[in-house]
Amino acid sequence: RHASRRARFYPAAPAPAECAHRAPDPARDPRAARPFEGLRFLDIGCGGGLLCEPMARLGAEVVGADASATNIEVARLHAAEAGVSIDYRATTAEALADAGETFDVILNM
Repeated sequence: RHASRRARFYPAAPAPAECAHRAPDPARDPRAARPFEGLRFLDIGCGGGLLCEPMARLGAEVVGADASATNIEVARLHAAEAGVSIDYRATTAEALADAGETFDVILNM
């Protein structure tokens, strides 16, 4: 019984051919002030947004998602104080997938 519940939340990883990997952009300069400019990041389970903020400062368009509305409010306050623009949402990975959201990079820490 426990194994079937685990399988529901942790499905088998897709085969490599099913993954949508992109080759690194050779024109992107990792030494630039904003090397992530033009990339869309998702930080799932973002908590207070401690990973979102530096990614946004490095140029990424960042969506921070957490199931806890309290965490999202804390993250919004902190980003406002820091002057960083981040799209924080009290939602789940499943809801984002169902809405058809797409991202270049997905972070989870």
